[in-house]
Amino acid sequence: MKTKSVHMIKRLLLAIAVIIMAAVLIQIVSAAHTGVRTEAALTYTVFDTITCEALAFRNEQTVVSSSEGVLNYDISDGEKVGANDVIADVYSSSADADAALKLLEIERKIEKLSSVNAGGTDYVPDLDMIEGQVQVNMSEFLSETNGRNLSGLEVNSDELLASLNKKQVVTGQTNGFESAIAELKAEQTQLSLTAGKPVSSVVSPAAGYFSSSADGYEGIYTASELENISVDSFDRLYSTTPQKTEKATGKIVTDYVWHIACEMSIEESRLLRSDSTATITVPLTSIIDVPATVTKLVRDEAAQKAIVVLEIDTISSDMIDLRKDVIKIHTNKYTGLKVSASAIRVNGDGVKGVYILSGVEAKFVTVKLLYTTADYSVCEYGDSASELRLYDEIIITGTDLYDGKVVD
Repeated sequence: MKTKSVHMIKRLLLAIAVIIMAAVLIQIVSAAHTGVRTEAALTYTVFDTITCEALAFRNEQTVVSSSEGVLNYDISDGEKVGANDVIADVYSSSADADAALKLLEIERKIEKLSSVNAGGTDYVPDLDMIEGQVQVNMSEFLSETNGRNLSGLEVNSDELLASLNKKQVVTGQTNGFESAIAELKAEQTQLSLTAGKPVSSVVSPAAGYFSSSADGYEGIYTASELENISVDSFDRLYSTTPQKTEKATGKIVTDYVWHIACEMSIEESRLLRSDSTATITVPLTSIIDVPATVTKLVRDEAAQKAIVVLEIDTISSDMIDLRKDVIKIHTNKYTGLKVSASAIRVNGDGVKGVYILSGVEAKFVTVKLLYTTADYSVCEYGDSASELRLYDEIIITGTDLYDGKVVD
């Protein structure tokens, strides 16, 4: 019995020794390999962004038509016109107006197909150039479809179709479009025999930029209202009911310089200053990063609100109809190295920095934060080995890191 007990004790001691050795081995492996993840320190640019309600102010004249009938506009929104230029034709019926539009569409198709045929079958242009143009047209087409205002979609689709047609000719998928052109011309001739003529025209009352939309604020949100703009007057204007003009068929913006008044908190307004530049973006439109200049700052300490007036000297089909919307103002550009929030640490001396991978060891380098969010920071470019530099491998996971610790 005594011998049996001794063997049991030996086996128990051996098992305990194995467990202790396994635990020590695990600690050694853990110390030598922490399973850290890294990310490269790369260049990143960010802006201070203010999201706010805005009103657009312009010098505008409403276009009024006294004629009865159906309108066909001859020009597009955002297009420049002169005083007394024809902006629309008036037809006595919808059928006549539709026929006129159809004739214009046929004429445009003939012109596009004829331009493809113009070089003849012996002409062999650069296929790489044509394929590049297809990609550009496709990109512009997709960009236009992503916007809220689709007024330019027809032009983009025509250009895309033209470049695809050219590719068909060059790659031998077709010998040309003579038969298609002949069919279109026959249709054009037949339709011309039955289409009615316009009974009158609508002309522009002034030179400027045309929009087919008249929202009733043309005489309310005027440039003169900005002279004494305040938080109270902004709120009053924002809630003002539009005054629709009878038989209004559009408007003329008489100056390419226009303004946006924005209401924001006083704290947000401190990101801006008079005469500083910024860019504006209106979500869900093609108004993206449009340059603007701050012309006025009005702060109401009692209300803890501010009105910022921005001047813009460009205009487009989207911009010309912007009136009341939520916009994003981007200002104060920060460019530096992007660092995940989980990577930023403070050493024993209270210095802020990150650990980078130096060979197989962790190395602490300092950072100077330029811009911080909950998820990341943008830091200055470092000049020395003790500072974070471009392409350094930043350790973004790992515990108990210290200089010289083997992590890989």
